[in-house]
Amino acid sequence: RVLVDYIQRPDTWSSSSEPAASANLFWKAKLVAQLGFFETEDAKQILRDAFTEPGAERLIEDWVDFPHEISGYYPRLQVVSVQGQAAKGLILSRDSDGVALVRERYEAFVHETQTNEYREKELDESMQLKYQLHSFIIDAMGMNDLIEEIGLQPFLEVWGTEEGDYLVKDKLYKYRGRFLGDGRTVVDSCPICGNTRK
Repeated sequence: RVLVDYIQRPDTWSSSSEPAASANLFWKAKLVAQLGFFETEDAKQILRDAFTEPGAERLIEDWVDFPHEISGYYPRLQVVSVQGQAAKGLILSRDSDGVALVRERYEAFVHETQTNEYREKELDESMQLKYQLHSFIIDAMGMNDLIEEIGLQPFLEVWGTEEGDYLVKDKLYKYRGRFLGDGRTVVDSCPICGNTRK
């Protein structure tokens, strides 16, 4: 529970410098992924919950809405960051149900981008936050592909290095799709099921 206690601890960082406070916030979200290394059902359940918006909100509810003295701090983006790191944690856990959740969430978004309704919808704040989460999920999908190819231990040996970043990036292209002129992303053919644009 040490990691969870730290993630949930309601620090305000009012006496910290802004760089230190920003780093603390960054690590609180990033450490959610590390729960994937704990081979317990409790850790897996925390990750599954944190991958949802309500679950991510509950995990950091004790501090996310504090008036942090950090320029550009945005609570909703912090929730998305926790969800995104939970996706990576589910991949690292190698729990088949958790990996399936990430894959299903990616697939659902891809299918949404293939509809006319998606192209006609106003590009508002909620859509932009969805893009942020989708970006995390794409990274998680690339991680999963690389782990399946070379194994978890070899992946961990290069994770976070320049070599590891290159290897993961090479796996991302099929998941990213293409950008439309207004900033939207569309995937014409789903790499999971082959579903094509309507």
